[in-house]
Parts: sequence; C-alpha cells; structure tokens
Amino acid sequence: MSDTPFITINDIAAHAFWIEIPSKGVWIAHCRVADVDTAIKENDAATIKVLDLTLTGTVARSHLDVNERAIDVIAGKAGWRKVVPSKSYASDSGVEAKLIADDLASDANETIADFDVKTSKVGAAYVRIKATAQQSLVEAIGADSYWWVDYDGKTHVAQALPTQQRTKDDFVIVDYDPTVQRVMLDVEQLTKIKVGDTLQHELLGDDPKTIERMNIRVDGEDSALLECFLSDHNSLMTQLEAAIQRVVDKKALALLEYTITGQSGNRFSLKPTDPDLPALDKVEIWAGLPGLTQEQLNGMRVLVGFIGGSRARPAVLAFAPPNGPDWEPPKVRLNSKLEVKDDSKLEAKLEVDGTSTLNDDVTINANLTVSNPSPIIDASSSGVNLMGGFDAPVLETLLKAQFTLLVTQLVAAFTAVGAGPAAAGAAGAAVIATFTLGPCGATQTKVT
Repeated sequence: MSDTPFITINDIAAHAFWIEIPSKGVWIAHCRVADVDTAIKENDAATIKVLDLTLTGTVARSHLDVNERAIDVIAGKAGWRKVVPSKSYASDSGVEAKLIADDLASDANETIADFDVKTSKVGAAYVRIKATAQQSLVEAIGADSYWWVDYDGKTHVAQALPTQQRTKDDFVIVDYDPTVQRVMLDVEQLTKIKVGDTLQHELLGDDPKTIERMNIRVDGEDSALLECFLSDHNSLMTQLEAAIQRVVDKKALALLEYTITGQSGNRFSLKPTDPDLPALDKVEIWAGLPGLTQEQLNGMRVLVGFIGGSRARPAVLAFAPPNGPDWEPPKVRLNSKLEVKDDSKLEAKLEVDGTSTLNDDVTINANLTVSNPSPIIDASSSGVNLMGGFDAPVLETLLKAQFTLLVTQLVAAFTAVGAGPAAAGAAGAAVIATFTLGPCGATQTKVT
C-alpha cells in the first residue's frame, strides 16, 4: 500500500469524501479529516485530490463533528450563491446576455470559461434585481440553457451538456433500482464518467440512459462508487425544477416605484425610490389607451412592471395620482383613426387628434376624408350627412358613435393623468371638438 494519502484536501489527509454534482449549478464536496486541529478554515481556497480527480473550490464550512473535522467545499470561488447588487442595462441594438453573465461573474468573483446560448440578446432594456448571482444568471441566460461549474472551478454556459457514451467496459454495475432510475457504478477512474454522459448496458435496457445528476462516494482505498440518476428519473426532477422556477421572487411580480429623470420619445429614464433597485434607461411607456402619448415632467412618480415576468421587458404601467406630493401636470395626446368602406367603394376615414395640459382647453380635431366618384357631402351643426351611392345613415351613425366614444376617451384620459379642465376644476375651460371635412368638403363644424 502506498504511503501517499488516498484523499487529500490542501495536502492534508482525509479518510472520507463524497460530492454532489447536479446537471445545472455548482458541485458541493464533503471531506472528513482526522486532524481536528487542521488549519483549514472557512473561505480558504481548497484543492481536493481523490484518485485521478482534482477539484478546485472554496471552503464553505469547517467544523468539529465528534472526533473529526467536517469540511464542506463549494465549486470555484463559492460566489454564485452570494447576493449581488441590482443593475440595469439598455441598448437599442439589444442587450447581450453574455455582458450580463460576465458582470455577474465579476461581481461573484467567478470565471466563465465559455458561453453559448440560444438567444444572445435579451432585449433593448434589462433589469437585474438584487438576488443571488446564480438566480440572476439563470434569468439572464434562460431556463433552457445549462450552466455548471467544472471540477477545475470554472463556469460553463451552454445550450446542452457535453456528452459521451460509456459502455460496460468503463464501469461495473453494483446496484440498479429501476423504480427511481438510480444506478450504482464501480469505477477505477473518477474522471471517466460525467453528468451528461450516456450509459449503455444490457441491465439498463436497450436504449442508452443519460446521467442527469451524480454523487461520488469514496470510503476506501480500492475503488469509488458513483451514484447516478438517469434520464427517466429526471423527468420528475425536471417537472419539480420547472415548478420551482415559476415561483419567481416577489419583485418580479410587484410594481416597482420610480421617478422620472428624463424622456426620449416614448421611453423614460428612471431613478428608483428603493436603494436596492437599479436606475433604468429607455423604458417603454404602456399608457393604457391606444394612441395615447404623454410628455411628463421630471420628478413625477411612476410604477414599473415586468411584462410576462421577464427582466428583459420592463415597462412604465402607471403614473402618480393627481395632486400627490410629487405630481406634475403632463401634456398628453391621443390619436385614433376609423376607416369605413362599402361595396360602392366609397371610403371614409376619421382621424381624431387631441392634446391637453393643465388648466387648458381640451382641443380635439377630427379630420374626415371621403373618397367617391361623385359624393354629395353636407356638413351641419347636427352632424355629418353623406348621400348618393352610399348608405348615408349607416355611415353617419358609425362616425357619430366613434367620434363620441373618442371624445369620451380623451376627456377620461386627460382627467386620469390630471390634465384638462375636468381635472383642474377650471370654470372657464371647455372641451372643443372640431370636424374638418375634406378633400371634397372645406367646411368645419365646431361642437362645444
């Protein structure tokens, strides 16, 4: 028997070793050392050697257990389990998933050796919430991607696990439980078989079985046992993992409070009221009414949500109520169109455009364009009548109904955001609706 210790951690002899290796995430190794006074302590770098296997990790725990020292080691720098601060990203060309992953690795003091995902860009804006680095990594790369820390402590991100087929020449089956698809293997080389490999053996059935997760246990000096959980078992595990993934942290479902710091078109720059949240840029406004655009003043509060629970789809969904402590009067605009066609090829298009600011009149302009070989148009204070080759009452009813609806929507929208006479309580202000008929007609109808 060799004088060289069978198992060592930082060159100190250990008498027992086992390791848990998932298909996604970090491995965790456990050692038992007889030297209770060993200098190995928490947060120390650790190198474990067992047979042909060398592991690089960080001591997560070192404590006395009866007459021995128990030492737990986490893969790499043990940084993926750390909580990292929030951060936001914005790019018109799309935020790169690799950029988010590299930033997370830097914050976690980890190293990503290679990176390959199906969707390289996550969207024009992305919000990283304060959470563990591994949780944020999964959200950035997508639940369908694989990530794992190899024996050397380096992280890999890929679309699938690397795989090789192993036959009975590579292992001996010690025990097999088909009810849970668990197989115990006796091997001479620990590095020969990995998670993701397939096992081909007559005892396992005709089809190769994929190793979805694995535990390695070494208690003696002659061989090591691999406890492998195969693909059929993983179908249950996958369902459980997917269910857990759907239980998103509450901040992915909550509306987050921000204040406006700038606006470019239909996008806001925002500052959080919660110090754990990042500042945001280029966040789209979902106003709640079709055709409604708004020009907001800096400092006004808004609520930000995530469409579909995705960090890559932040949107401004609501605004502070009128007359609040930091409410500012906005300028709003609503644009809507109605097109009517019939068998006689007469076409009518109604375009309504309204704007308002605080204490001002609500101004609504409606432009009616009618095209027909020989239309006869009559505009009067009672409405719009179209005659000749067309069912005029039907069109008149449609246009009147649509115009009334749009005016109602405009006044409601302006009131909701605190603009216009109804919200301001201005006694002298009015709602002015104007029809413009053309190109065949040049008259206007003003309805107050």
